[in-house]
Amino acid sequence: MRLTEITVLVRLLLRHMENTAFSEDTIQLPPPTEVSPTPKIESVNFQMQPPIVLNPGIPSNSGGLSKRGGFATFGLLLAGWFVGNLIILSIVAVVTLGAVGSTGLVKVPFLTGYLFGSEQVSFTTVEIDQFAKVSSKIDKVRNLEEGESLKNIELSEAEINALLNNQISNNIGFPIGNQKLKLVNSKFIFTGNLISTNAPVEIVGTMQVEGLTVQLNIEQAKFGKLEIPTFLASNIIDSSLSKIGLSISGSTIPAQSLKILEGKIVLSDVVNPEVF
Repeated sequence: MRLTEITVLVRLLLRHMENTAFSEDTIQLPPPTEVSPTPKIESVNFQMQPPIVLNPGIPSNSGGLSKRGGFATFGLLLAGWFVGNLIILSIVAVVTLGAVGSTGLVKVPFLTGYLFGSEQVSFTTVEIDQFAKVSSKIDKVRNLEEGESLKNIELSEAEINALLNNQISNNIGFPIGNQKLKLVNSKFIFTGNLISTNAPVEIVGTMQVEGLTVQLNIEQAKFGKLEIPTFLASNIIDSSLSKIGLSISGSTIPAQSLKILEGKIVLSDVVNPEVF
């Protein structure tokens, strides 16, 4: 294409653009839309609130938990110590009560009746003929004058029991009934039952004389189901003898010596204590 033709086309194009140009009268643009301002966000100051404790019994912090746990542990230990000692004391009390009740020295409800029954205990009656025999021998001793003596006097087991039973029946408060004294080869065996509990009693011992005073030496003593120490038995027996005017270590006897044989006692160098 030639230059003149190009020039003509450009001019025609420019003229056409002038005829179709946009004007404010022909085209109205919409007014600009107002944009709402962005709201200002104020800063919020968040503060930590204390935790809500649902169960007051549970500590809310580890420090409190540790402190409370220490007190709880100490309380448990103290309670355990108290309960343990209470149980031990109860056991000791029951065992002690059972042991004492087994001797018959103390009446324990139910236990005493179970061990020894409820039979009524009474004193052994005096054999009149035997008491008459021993009384005549005693009268011989009482009739001795100063400086007089008898070489020997024999007292049988039956005569001694008659004398002992008569002494018991004339005095109130002797604690042993069904009493009997047996003489066996240098030893005496006294048996009976405690009046308060029906518990059996067995006492084994020896006798020796010193200065017209007889001394009882207790070698074995059994009260109820148990054998008790001799020193304790001596105190109990001495207390019992005192109720009938006798003593375990201070009873007067009209002889310088004695010997226990089978079924009898032999008194030697017999004198009247009242004039000796």
